Amino acid sequence: MASALLFILPVYAGEAPVATVNGQTIQADDIDAPIRLALFDLEWQKYQLRRASLLQLIEQTQARHPAVSAPAKIYLLPPMPPRVAIPQDKRPVQGAAEASLRLSVFCSFQSPHCAQLQPLIGHLLNEYAPNLQVAYYESPQGFHRYGKSAANAALCAAAVAPPQDSQTGWKFRDALYADFKTLTPTRFRNIAEQLNINQTRFDACLESEPYSANIEADLALATSLGLSNVPVVFINGLYVKGPQSLDAYRYYLDSELQSLAGTEPLLASTRPLKLVATSVATDSQSSSAVMELTELQEVKQFRIGDHLLPGVVLLAVESQRVIIEDEGKQAFIRLQTSQGGHVPASAAGSNSTTSAQETQFTTQNVPTTSNESRTSAQPDYRTRQLPPGPSMPLSRDWVNEQLAQREHLEALIKPAEHVVEGVHLVRLENVDNERFYSTLGLKSGDVLMRVNDSWVHEGQNQLWERLAEDQPLTVIIMRQGFPVRYDYFIE
Repeated sequence: MASALLFILPVYAGEAPVATVNGQTIQADDIDAPIRLALFDLEWQKYQLRRASLLQLIEQTQARHPAVSAPAKIYLLPPMPPRVAIPQDKRPVQGAAEASLRLSVFCSFQSPHCAQLQPLIGHLLNEYAPNLQVAYYESPQGFHRYGKSAANAALCAAAVAPPQDSQTGWKFRDALYADFKTLTPTRFRNIAEQLNINQTRFDACLESEPYSANIEADLALATSLGLSNVPVVFINGLYVKGPQSLDAYRYYLDSELQSLAGTEPLLASTRPLKLVATSVATDSQSSSAVMELTELQEVKQFRIGDHLLPGVVLLAVESQRVIIEDEGKQAFIRLQTSQGGHVPASAAGSNSTTSAQETQFTTQNVPTTSNESRTSAQPDYRTRQLPPGPSMPLSRDWVNEQLAQREHLEALIKPAEHVVEGVHLVRLENVDNERFYSTLGLKSGDVLMRVNDSWVHEGQNQLWERLAEDQPLTVIIMRQGFPVRYDYFIE
């Protein structure tokens, strides 16, 4: 006999009862606990919708009053994610061993979104050093046919890598993500060769699959946490479903740092100020910052205690940002772009360090969503604005061996039917069995578009000259009508 259900009133609040059955009361928290990540996903979607609507209203308001140049101040904050207890085990971590911030990253090597996440992780490791470490949890999805074998290969590479090179395992992971659509034993071995990993030990590890139990344990952990897809990042346990924009991860990392310090989270300043460079000295009072006063179009050097604008005082200088006091409230300005400005080390003492960097991301006082990030920077292969991915390692000795057979390899590059400004582009033909091209991730039918900053066509191909240099190499191709970017480093 079916049990009877009696509906009385729509009651829902954290500690309020939502049902009684057999004399037992079920609280709202009882039903929220197992679905708290899914509930937060809904809150995040609501935040995205509200933010998009807010930005549209701001744009419309500014369009109606174009003479008013004051920047908008946004007070809409993202929801705070739930904190999840991630078991701490002895797995290797990338970054500082004693860091106060830990990214627990659940990813699959066959996921394009996980590949998209890797450059952001690398950026954060540099920016938040020595306060950040990253732990990876292998989470190949059921429909990722090669995900488990790639995870086993990555763990094998870390285990049999040369002991004098602690970075080999991380380089192998990046190389897998650099061409996540090609995860085969042949490619695993090619990468291992480039990194000088012992081939005999590596092959034995690939065949025996000793890390199957480790991978299954990570998958079981992901299931127990309620994770249904990848990537997912936990920042000291704070749930951040990804991939998000760089600013979104910064927002939660900064919030966590402020929480650990026992202070309120800082927001980014909306003042017309741009941080061009910093010089951090052992004596903090000797540190300085080069700031651009954007409305005045002036670049000046400031020391701690100086007034940047009326009511705005420089409080602290860090390598990647400065802290200011703005009419009684603290805020930060992050190092965004290099303008050629430079603070001489002598200006801050012999123990200072100077830094300036370029970034395509815009720091705001609240994070952009991943959708906004993609919309604001649409890929454009013509200007090399395809987002960079993980770099693939190439050994100098191996590259030199390949350059010795340049005549043969060059003969496999044929004129394509595409004509741009009167010259034919070039296409790769019959290269699928050529180790040189397969190691680079290139395939028959690929149309070469650019090598670093140079166009490639029947009269010009800088590939060989660039391979002869010990410089980062970027190759952009057209594959089945879509631009694809490969990044390499030679060592």
